[in-house]
Amino acid sequence: MSLIDIVATAILTYAAHSFAACSFALLGARLIRRPQDRDAIWKAALLMPIVTAALAIAASASGVRSPFVDLGQVARQASPTRLPGRQVLIRVLREGATSRVDRWFTDPVTSALSHGVVGLALLVVGVASTRLIVRRRRLDKAVAVRTNIGELALPNGEPVRLSSSAGLQSPVAFNGVEICLPDDVAREFSEPHRRSLIAHEMAHLERRDPIWFAAIESIAALSAFQPLAYVVVRAFRRDVELICDEAAVRRTNDQHSLINALALLASPFDPRSPLRGAATAYDGSPLVGRAERIATLGLDASPAGARRPIVVALVVAVAILCAFPVVSAAPRLTDFPLDPAIDGSNLHLKGELNTNEEFVERQVRRTVTVLQ
Repeated sequence: MSLIDIVATAILTYAAHSFAACSFALLGARLIRRPQDRDAIWKAALLMPIVTAALAIAASASGVRSPFVDLGQVARQASPTRLPGRQVLIRVLREGATSRVDRWFTDPVTSALSHGVVGLALLVVGVASTRLIVRRRRLDKAVAVRTNIGELALPNGEPVRLSSSAGLQSPVAFNGVEICLPDDVAREFSEPHRRSLIAHEMAHLERRDPIWFAAIESIAALSAFQPLAYVVVRAFRRDVELICDEAAVRRTNDQHSLINALALLASPFDPRSPLRGAATAYDGSPLVGRAERIATLGLDASPAGARRPIVVALVVAVAILCAFPVVSAAPRLTDFPLDPAIDGSNLHLKGELNTNEEFVERQVRRTVTVLQ
């Protein structure tokens, strides 16, 4: 394969694995009520395809007989017109007991598909990455000028800086060690309201959500050619908010203050808000749904993380995903035998064999051309 074919294969295979993983996650999440369980599912749906696609490509490249989809051949079978043929050149060099096999592949259909896939992927990813960078710069600008108003500490003793900024419309936790409040919240909100919002942001820091959001939104931007990734990211952001709402209520034992504080901060949920969708401004959950859930929370026991059945389901999903095929616009050259002129019955692709032999200084060179 050429370099462009290799890149197209990586994109197509990852897109297939990612689409399958996100589809499984979205369907399975409909049966799961606890956001803590769904949280694990969303993370796995976005991270698993990177690993499984890489393993599938590595296995295929090493000659392992694994599922494989040749889009060039699919296009030929589906096309109502006859498309240009493909040519595989296999050259076997022997000297004594040693031999070397070289393969070359040319196909205008494969070339067009590969260039189209890579070009479209670069265009879509470029637009998505630019939008993500713009949102992050907007947030950076909003917190560029801020005032230190206190010091907090996580349960493990890690210090947390508390600051305020006039450029924010909602509290944010970022850098893993800081919570920044809007100036209006710091000056005008009551102590219970402010305490509930800070507890919510502290939960984000405890869960390392700023790091998770940066990583997952970067993955989604680089996977923009697979649109279900953004659906999963939005669902993930929503459930993170629900989890942190619950953690804040358990920390303060005050449901009404958090509901009232969220009502006062309704502007970030307005599409006109300049920080809507900012990378670390956690505003992905509808306000009404969050308020209703907070009001009905039971505070008798602390919730556990993802339960064992969810972990087992994720392991099974990984195993299934590993069986998904490599998708390429070109055939696997390893499907061609080392020397089809000697054993043509091993040829996996239909075609006609034209062979010739050359004797060059004690070396025997056999060239086999497969036309399809």
